[in-house]
Amino acid sequence: FPAILIGCLGRFAIHHLSGITIYKILVPTEVSGFGVFSNPHLYSLVYNSVYMVPNTLIALVIASILVMPMKKYFTGADLLR
Repeated sequence: FPAILIGCLGRFAIHHLSGITIYKILVPTEVSGFGVFSNPHLYSLVYNSVYMVPNTLIALVIASILVMPMKKYFTGADLLR
């Protein structure tokens, strides 16, 4: 589970940084339901959080479901015949 969190956090960081550079060109940006963003850092944070948080939660749920069936492969027990 730590690998999922590290991977998703790294992905979020890269998307956030690239979002800042792109959205600086488009400032101010309007987002329906949130209003107008004049700060590219805040806009990128909100924009990327909207899909990255659910993506991380879904990955954690899927991993927790697959842990028990895949445990023999993680431990190498399938090789000991």
